[in-house]
Amino acid sequence: MTMNGSRIKIYTLIIFLISLTSFVHGGTGFIVLGDSGTGTDKQYRVANGIQQVCDNRPCLFAIGLGDNIYESGPKNETDQQFIDKFEDPYQNLNFPFFMALGNHDNTLLIPGDGAYNYRGNYEVAYTEHSDKWKMPARYYGIEAGNGLFVAYDSNPMASYLPDANPYWWPRGTYVQEEKAWVKQTLTESDATWKFAFAHHPYLTNGRSSLEPTLAGPKPHDDFVEEAICDEADIIFAGHEHAQEILHNEQDDCGKTIFVTSGAAAKDGSKRRWFPRHDRYWDNFGDLGFMHGYLDGDQLTLRAYRVDDNGNAVLEHQEEFNK
Repeated sequence: MTMNGSRIKIYTLIIFLISLTSFVHGGTGFIVLGDSGTGTDKQYRVANGIQQVCDNRPCLFAIGLGDNIYESGPKNETDQQFIDKFEDPYQNLNFPFFMALGNHDNTLLIPGDGAYNYRGNYEVAYTEHSDKWKMPARYYGIEAGNGLFVAYDSNPMASYLPDANPYWWPRGTYVQEEKAWVKQTLTESDATWKFAFAHHPYLTNGRSSLEPTLAGPKPHDDFVEEAICDEADIIFAGHEHAQEILHNEQDDCGKTIFVTSGAAAKDGSKRRWFPRHDRYWDNFGDLGFMHGYLDGDQLTLRAYRVDDNGNAVLEHQEEFNK
Protein backbone atom coordinates (compact mmCIF):
# COMPACT_ATOMS: atom_id res chain seq x y z
CA MET A 1 0.00 0.00 0.00
CA THR A 2 2.30 2.74 -1.21
CA MET A 3 -0.13 5.53 -0.37
CA ASN A 4 0.21 4.74 3.32
CA GLY A 5 3.49 2.89 3.45
CA SER A 6 5.43 5.79 1.97
CA ARG A 7 4.27 8.03 4.79
CA ILE A 8 4.76 5.77 7.82
CA LYS A 9 8.37 6.89 8.15
CA ILE A 10 7.22 10.47 8.74
CA TYR A 11 5.72 9.32 12.02
CA THR A 12 8.59 7.24 13.36
CA LEU A 13 9.96 10.08 15.50
CA ILE A 14 6.52 11.28 16.60
CA ILE A 15 5.51 7.77 17.64
CA PHE A 16 8.79 7.36 19.50
CA LEU A 17 8.31 10.63 21.38
CA ILE A 18 4.71 9.79 22.31
CA SER A 19 5.76 6.33 23.51
CA LEU A 20 8.66 7.78 25.50
CA THR A 21 6.43 10.40 27.13
CA SER A 22 3.89 7.68 27.94
CA PHE A 23 6.62 5.75 29.72
CA VAL A 24 7.61 8.78 31.77
CA HIS A 25 4.00 9.55 32.77
CA GLY A 26 3.09 5.90 33.33
CA GLY A 27 0.14 6.10 30.96
CA THR A 28 -1.14 7.59 27.72
CA GLY A 29 -3.54 10.52 27.83
CA PHE A 30 -5.30 11.78 24.72
CA ILE A 31 -8.10 14.12 23.65
CA VAL A 32 -11.01 13.04 21.42
CA LEU A 33 -12.83 15.76 19.47
CA GLY A 34 -14.72 16.09 16.22
CA ASP A 35 -16.61 18.49 13.96
CA SER A 36 -14.34 21.28 15.10
CA GLY A 37 -13.22 23.49 12.23
CA THR A 38 -15.47 26.55 12.36
CA GLY A 39 -13.20 29.29 13.67
CA THR A 40 -16.12 30.51 15.77
CA ASP A 41 -16.39 31.37 19.44
CA LYS A 42 -17.71 27.89 20.13
CA GLN A 43 -14.50 26.31 18.85
CA TYR A 44 -12.41 28.65 20.98
CA ARG A 45 -14.51 27.84 24.04
CA VAL A 46 -13.95 24.12 23.60
CA ALA A 47 -10.23 24.73 23.05
CA ASN A 48 -10.16 26.60 26.34
CA GLY A 49 -11.93 23.72 28.06
CA ILE A 50 -9.39 21.27 26.64
CA GLN A 51 -6.56 23.44 27.94
CA GLN A 52 -8.11 23.39 31.43
CA VAL A 53 -8.25 19.60 31.42
CA CYS A 54 -4.76 19.22 29.98
CA ASP A 55 -3.32 21.50 32.65
CA ASN A 56 -4.30 18.80 35.14
CA ARG A 57 -4.21 15.56 33.18
CA PRO A 58 -1.67 14.17 30.69
CA CYS A 59 -2.54 15.04 27.09
CA LEU A 60 0.02 13.62 24.73
CA PHE A 61 -1.99 14.06 21.54
CA ALA A 62 -5.49 14.53 20.16
CA ILE A 63 -7.46 12.58 17.60
CA GLY A 64 -9.65 14.69 15.33
CA LEU A 65 -12.76 13.03 13.96
CA GLY A 66 -13.32 14.97 10.75
CA ASP A 67 -15.12 18.05 9.48
CA ASN A 68 -11.88 19.83 10.18
CA ILE A 69 -12.55 22.76 7.83
CA TYR A 70 -16.16 23.93 7.67
CA GLU A 71 -18.22 24.45 5.61
CA SER A 72 -16.71 23.24 2.36
CA GLY A 73 -13.14 22.16 3.07
CA PRO A 74 -9.89 23.86 2.04
CA LYS A 75 -9.24 25.25 -1.44
CA ASN A 76 -5.57 24.28 -1.40
CA GLU A 77 -2.91 23.02 1.00
CA THR A 78 -2.01 26.51 2.25
CA ASP A 79 -5.56 27.86 2.56
CA GLN A 80 -5.89 30.57 5.22
CA GLN A 81 -8.69 28.47 6.68
CA PHE A 82 -6.10 26.15 8.22
CA ILE A 83 -4.87 29.09 10.29
CA ASP A 84 -8.30 30.49 11.12
CA LYS A 85 -9.99 27.17 11.91
CA PHE A 86 -7.15 25.11 13.37
CA GLU A 87 -3.86 26.80 14.22
CA ASP A 88 -5.30 29.88 15.94
CA PRO A 89 -8.03 28.16 17.99
CA TYR A 90 -5.57 25.53 19.26
CA GLN A 91 -2.50 27.73 19.62
CA ASN A 92 -2.33 27.10 23.39
CA LEU A 93 -2.49 23.30 23.06
CA ASN A 94 1.05 22.01 22.74
CA PHE A 95 0.58 18.51 21.38
CA PRO A 96 -0.03 16.95 17.94
CA PHE A 97 -3.50 16.47 16.46
CA PHE A 98 -3.94 13.29 14.42
CA MET A 99 -6.75 14.07 12.00
CA ALA A 100 -9.33 12.08 10.02
CA LEU A 101 -11.43 13.34 7.10
CA GLY A 102 -15.13 14.23 7.16
CA ASN A 103 -17.78 14.93 4.56
CA HIS A 104 -17.38 18.71 4.82
CA ASP A 105 -13.67 18.29 4.11
CA ASN A 106 -14.55 16.68 0.77
CA THR A 107 -17.24 19.06 -0.51
CA LEU A 108 -17.98 19.39 -4.23
CA LEU A 109 -20.92 21.82 -4.53
CA ILE A 110 -23.25 21.69 -1.53
CA PRO A 111 -21.42 22.13 1.80
CA GLY A 112 -20.91 18.68 3.28
CA ASP A 113 -22.00 16.67 0.22
CA GLY A 114 -18.74 14.67 0.42
CA ALA A 115 -18.67 14.29 -3.36
CA TYR A 116 -15.15 15.60 -4.13
CA ASN A 117 -12.68 13.34 -2.36
CA TYR A 118 -9.67 14.90 -4.02
CA ARG A 119 -10.23 17.97 -1.83
CA GLY A 120 -9.30 15.88 1.19
CA ASN A 121 -5.79 15.49 -0.20
CA TYR A 122 -5.16 19.15 0.63
CA GLU A 123 -5.53 18.26 4.29
CA VAL A 124 -2.99 15.46 3.90
CA ALA A 125 -0.60 17.90 2.22
CA TYR A 126 -1.07 20.50 4.96
CA THR A 127 0.82 18.17 7.32
CA GLU A 128 4.03 19.47 5.70
CA HIS A 129 3.12 23.05 6.65
CA SER A 130 2.21 22.53 10.31
CA ASP A 131 3.95 21.47 13.49
CA LYS A 132 0.64 20.42 15.04
CA TRP A 133 -1.64 19.05 12.29
CA LYS A 134 -0.83 15.39 11.50
CA MET A 135 -2.46 13.56 8.61
CA PRO A 136 0.24 11.57 6.79
CA ALA A 137 -2.34 9.90 4.54
CA ARG A 138 -6.09 9.56 4.25
CA TYR A 139 -5.82 6.46 6.43
CA TYR A 140 -2.92 5.55 8.68
CA GLY A 141 -1.96 4.18 12.08
CA ILE A 142 -0.02 5.40 15.10
CA GLU A 143 1.18 3.57 18.17
CA ALA A 144 1.14 5.34 21.52
CA GLY A 145 2.04 3.56 24.73
CA ASN A 146 0.23 0.22 24.62
CA GLY A 147 -2.42 1.48 22.20
CA LEU A 148 -2.83 1.36 18.43
CA PHE A 149 -4.90 4.14 16.84
CA VAL A 150 -6.03 3.57 13.24
CA ALA A 151 -7.48 6.52 11.35
CA TYR A 152 -9.70 5.49 8.46
CA ASP A 153 -11.48 7.46 5.76
CA SER A 154 -15.24 6.88 5.99
CA ASN A 155 -16.26 9.53 3.47
CA PRO A 156 -16.27 7.51 0.21
CA MET A 157 -18.59 4.91 1.78
CA ALA A 158 -20.87 7.25 3.72
CA SER A 159 -21.02 10.57 1.86
CA TYR A 160 -24.38 12.00 0.88
CA LEU A 161 -23.41 11.94 -2.80
CA PRO A 162 -20.87 9.66 -4.48
CA ASP A 163 -17.77 11.01 -6.19
CA ALA A 164 -17.91 11.28 -9.98
CA ASN A 165 -14.60 9.40 -10.19
CA PRO A 166 -15.20 5.61 -9.95
CA TYR A 167 -11.93 5.26 -8.01
CA TRP A 168 -13.68 6.82 -4.99
CA TRP A 169 -17.01 5.01 -5.29
CA PRO A 170 -18.40 3.33 -2.13
CA ARG A 171 -17.13 -0.07 -3.24
CA GLY A 172 -14.44 1.20 -5.58
CA THR A 173 -10.71 0.56 -5.78
CA TYR A 174 -9.76 3.06 -3.10
CA VAL A 175 -12.21 1.64 -0.56
CA GLN A 176 -11.11 -1.94 -1.23
CA GLU A 177 -7.45 -1.00 -0.75
CA GLU A 178 -8.28 0.90 2.42
CA LYS A 179 -10.36 -1.93 3.85
CA ALA A 180 -7.59 -4.46 3.26
CA TRP A 181 -5.02 -2.20 4.94
CA VAL A 182 -7.20 -1.39 7.95
CA LYS A 183 -8.10 -5.04 8.50
CA GLN A 184 -4.50 -6.20 8.22
CA THR A 185 -3.20 -3.45 10.50
CA LEU A 186 -5.70 -4.21 13.26
CA THR A 187 -5.44 -7.98 12.95
CA GLU A 188 -1.66 -8.14 13.00
CA SER A 189 -1.13 -5.68 15.84
CA ASP A 190 -0.28 -7.06 19.28
CA ALA A 191 -1.17 -3.79 21.04
CA THR A 192 -3.10 -4.18 24.29
CA TRP A 193 -5.66 -1.62 23.12
CA LYS A 194 -6.81 -1.11 19.55
CA PHE A 195 -8.83 1.88 18.43
CA ALA A 196 -10.23 3.01 15.11
CA PHE A 197 -11.33 6.57 14.44
CA ALA A 198 -13.15 8.24 11.56
CA HIS A 199 -15.91 10.73 10.90
CA HIS A 200 -19.09 8.74 10.28
CA PRO A 201 -20.46 6.60 13.11
CA TYR A 202 -21.35 2.98 12.60
CA LEU A 203 -23.89 3.27 15.42
CA THR A 204 -25.54 6.35 16.89
CA ASN A 205 -28.80 7.21 18.58
CA GLY A 206 -28.71 10.60 16.88
CA ARG A 207 -30.93 11.61 14.02
CA SER A 208 -28.05 11.66 11.55
CA SER A 209 -28.66 7.91 11.28
CA LEU A 210 -31.96 8.77 9.58
CA GLU A 211 -30.39 11.00 6.93
CA PRO A 212 -30.50 9.45 3.44
CA THR A 213 -27.41 8.93 1.32
CA LEU A 214 -27.48 7.97 -2.32
CA ALA A 215 -25.55 4.75 -1.72
CA GLY A 216 -27.44 3.90 1.47
CA PRO A 217 -25.83 2.73 4.73
CA LYS A 218 -24.69 -0.71 3.59
CA PRO A 219 -21.28 0.16 2.02
CA HIS A 220 -20.12 1.81 5.23
CA ASP A 221 -21.66 -0.87 7.45
CA ASP A 222 -19.99 -3.61 5.42
CA PHE A 223 -16.62 -1.86 5.61
CA VAL A 224 -16.78 -1.60 9.39
CA GLU A 225 -18.08 -5.14 9.88
CA GLU A 226 -15.47 -6.69 7.60
CA ALA A 227 -12.42 -4.67 8.65
CA ILE A 228 -12.93 -3.34 12.18
CA CYS A 229 -15.64 -5.10 14.19
CA ASP A 230 -14.39 -7.32 17.03
CA GLU A 231 -10.78 -6.23 16.28
CA ALA A 232 -10.97 -2.66 17.57
CA ASP A 233 -11.93 -2.17 21.20
CA ILE A 234 -13.54 1.18 20.40
CA ILE A 235 -14.54 3.08 17.27
CA PHE A 236 -14.42 6.84 17.79
CA ALA A 237 -16.56 8.90 15.39
CA GLY A 238 -17.99 12.37 14.93
CA HIS A 239 -20.62 13.65 12.44
CA GLU A 240 -23.34 13.67 15.10
CA HIS A 241 -22.92 16.95 17.00
CA ALA A 242 -23.27 15.20 20.33
CA GLN A 243 -21.44 12.86 22.69
CA GLU A 244 -22.28 9.18 23.15
CA ILE A 245 -20.78 6.08 24.70
CA LEU A 246 -22.71 3.07 23.40
CA HIS A 247 -22.53 -0.57 24.41
CA ASN A 248 -21.17 -3.17 22.06
CA GLU A 249 -23.64 -5.18 19.99
CA GLN A 250 -22.26 -8.69 20.03
CA ASP A 251 -24.31 -10.10 17.18
CA ASP A 252 -23.22 -7.44 14.67
CA CYS A 253 -19.83 -6.17 15.83
CA GLY A 254 -18.49 -8.36 18.61
CA LYS A 255 -16.69 -6.64 21.48
CA THR A 256 -16.37 -3.23 19.81
CA ILE A 257 -17.77 -0.24 21.72
CA PHE A 258 -18.93 2.93 19.96
CA VAL A 259 -18.07 6.46 21.01
CA THR A 260 -19.28 9.67 19.39
CA SER A 261 -17.53 12.96 20.10
CA GLY A 262 -18.66 15.47 17.50
CA ALA A 263 -19.42 18.55 19.59
CA ALA A 264 -16.12 20.46 19.47
CA ALA A 265 -17.62 23.49 17.70
CA LYS A 266 -21.23 22.61 16.87
CA ASP A 267 -24.02 21.41 19.11
CA GLY A 268 -27.74 20.92 18.88
CA SER A 269 -28.00 17.42 17.42
CA LYS A 270 -31.16 15.60 18.45
CA ARG A 271 -31.54 12.13 19.87
CA ARG A 272 -33.87 9.83 18.01
CA TRP A 273 -37.36 9.62 19.47
CA PHE A 274 -36.88 5.88 20.03
CA PRO A 275 -33.15 5.18 20.60
CA ARG A 276 -32.13 1.84 19.16
CA HIS A 277 -28.83 1.25 20.92
CA ASP A 278 -28.04 0.69 24.59
CA ARG A 279 -25.93 3.47 26.04
CA TYR A 280 -23.61 4.01 28.96
CA TRP A 281 -24.20 7.77 28.63
CA ASP A 282 -24.92 10.49 26.12
CA ASN A 283 -25.31 14.26 25.83
CA PHE A 284 -27.28 15.85 23.01
CA GLY A 285 -27.30 19.64 23.08
CA ASP A 286 -23.98 20.77 24.60
CA LEU A 287 -20.49 21.46 23.32
CA GLY A 288 -17.86 19.05 24.57
CA PHE A 289 -14.94 16.68 24.10
CA MET A 290 -13.48 13.58 25.71
CA HIS A 291 -10.25 12.63 27.44
CA GLY A 292 -8.93 9.08 27.33
CA TYR A 293 -6.25 7.63 29.57
CA LEU A 294 -4.58 4.29 28.96
CA ASP A 295 -2.80 2.70 31.91
CA GLY A 296 -1.89 -0.93 31.37
CA ASP A 297 -5.06 -2.98 31.11
CA GLN A 298 -7.37 -0.08 31.98
CA LEU A 299 -8.87 2.67 29.84
CA THR A 300 -10.53 5.62 31.57
CA LEU A 301 -12.76 7.69 29.31
CA ARG A 302 -13.99 11.04 30.62
CA ALA A 303 -16.62 13.12 28.84
CA TYR A 304 -16.66 16.88 29.36
CA ARG A 305 -19.31 19.49 28.68
CA VAL A 306 -18.08 23.00 27.89
CA ASP A 307 -20.19 25.83 29.28
CA ASP A 308 -20.80 29.33 27.87
CA ASN A 309 -17.65 30.65 29.55
CA GLY A 310 -15.37 27.97 28.09
CA ASN A 311 -15.11 25.93 31.28
CA ALA A 312 -14.85 22.15 31.08
CA VAL A 313 -17.34 20.33 33.30
CA LEU A 314 -16.90 16.59 33.86
CA GLU A 315 -20.20 14.94 32.90
CA HIS A 316 -19.36 11.24 32.85
CA GLN A 317 -16.52 8.81 33.51
CA GLU A 318 -16.38 5.23 32.27
CA GLU A 319 -13.69 2.65 32.94
CA PHE A 320 -12.97 -0.29 30.66
CA ASN A 321 -10.71 -3.18 31.58
CA LYS A 322 -9.04 -5.96 29.64
